[in-house]
Amino acid sequence: MTSAFFLLALSTGLHVPPMQHYWAPLVQTSSERIDIDTASISVITPNVRRVWLRWDLNAGVGATFGPGYQPQYDLELRDVDCSSNRTRTIERRHVVPVGATGAGESLSATEASWQTPIHDSLLAQVLDAACRFTKAGA
Repeated sequence: MTSAFFLLALSTGLHVPPMQHYWAPLVQTSSERIDIDTASISVITPNVRRVWLRWDLNAGVGATFGPGYQPQYDLELRDVDCSSNRTRTIERRHVVPVGATGAGESLSATEASWQTPIHDSLLAQVLDAACRFTKAGA
């Protein structure tokens, strides 16, 4: 039944409802917070997982402006290869405070290709935490 609805939606141009996200904290510093969507972790190969990450690079601002502050996020679909300590961006979207998701943003060739993060960089911390969280490459 579900596959029939999906095929009908595709053939008639209807949009399939978006998947529900379940965000869990992944990395938090004094000014950044990165969450992982636990509902959408997928296995690409035995060593690679595809994950949605929610980046709030101004997390410290909320403490300054108080409870009325509504953060803006970047959502990023990213592959993590824990056995090779590398990652790449598949898709990125900007989310405004009212909850609307913007169109996908263009990626540079560097972002779209496999990268080994610089030791102790924020991206290295995110990769390490995502590997622990997803047990990719285990």
